[in-house]
Amino acid sequence: MKKFALLVFGIVVLFSFDHAHAAKGTIYGYQYDYGPFCITESNEDCLGNGRCFASVYIVKNYPIPSQTESFQSLIIVVPNTSILMPGSNYGIQRFGLNYNGDPDDLEISVLKKVGDNTVDTKWKLRVQYDPTTEMPSGRSFGPFGIFVYDDSTTGNNRKNPLLLHIATNVPNVDVYDFYIPNVNEYVFACHIADFSAAGCSNITSALFALKAPQSTLVELTSFRARSYGDRVVLTWTTDAEIDNAGFYIYRAESPDGVYERITDMIIPASPEGSPLSGATYSFEDRNVKLWKKYYYVLEDIDINGNVTRHINSIATAMPRFIDFLNQ
Repeated sequence: MKKFALLVFGIVVLFSFDHAHAAKGTIYGYQYDYGPFCITESNEDCLGNGRCFASVYIVKNYPIPSQTESFQSLIIVVPNTSILMPGSNYGIQRFGLNYNGDPDDLEISVLKKVGDNTVDTKWKLRVQYDPTTEMPSGRSFGPFGIFVYDDSTTGNNRKNPLLLHIATNVPNVDVYDFYIPNVNEYVFACHIADFSAAGCSNITSALFALKAPQSTLVELTSFRARSYGDRVVLTWTTDAEIDNAGFYIYRAESPDGVYERITDMIIPASPEGSPLSGATYSFEDRNVKLWKKYYYVLEDIDINGNVTRHINSIATAMPRFIDFLNQ
């Protein structure tokens, strides 16, 4: 594996890839494409779960002038100071994530801090954690294939934010290859130290993680129906898909009526769909009558057979003769 070192970030230059993704926002001057992913699990009971203890942002294409790898991405992890009240040495000490390939094929680097090109030799890298030979001390959320940590004894190198750069020449790698649950179903984990929190006594350090969904997860952003006279065309768009196998469509003649499935075969998930980017789909319902109003509901099913019906997104259409003229 290549030597682990800290790298300097200069001006952001976006490469052209097969398909571009517009940045969703800006944080610390970095334009991120995906996120924030909210870390809501804690190994301290007094903190409670469901609150966002840290946020993870991903810059899809982040090339560094000193590197030549075809894929380069930046992960930004930001602790939440509105819940965790910082002490003088507050910040992230460790961070774990997974990769669906061989971590030895990756060049993994940590920036010292925003806008600083100094090499931070206190941060180390460990890959392919072996639970049979290593004690899982401090890893209550399970082992992670990629693990970076502050190797100092003083805590002077804790990060707020943590800037993790990943580069590789492995073909067809994308950011969703790093959105992989570990054996305990956690996607990311970070150790945050030197804080106080309301309702907690004598707690100054804890592990936090992002729990992977236990069932199908398709984030549906739109579901529409439009009449074209003798047919109704349904279109829908997803913003995220995890282990999605495909879709079924159900139809009724009233919003509270009995919905019957009108797709004999599953509409397969698009290869473009991923946990970090969705896809667009369409289906034609040709078994319709003029001047009758129809109600449609979408159902997705994952590779393990888990089913989610999107009952809060009902699409409606009424085929009309005039729609023939509008085609």
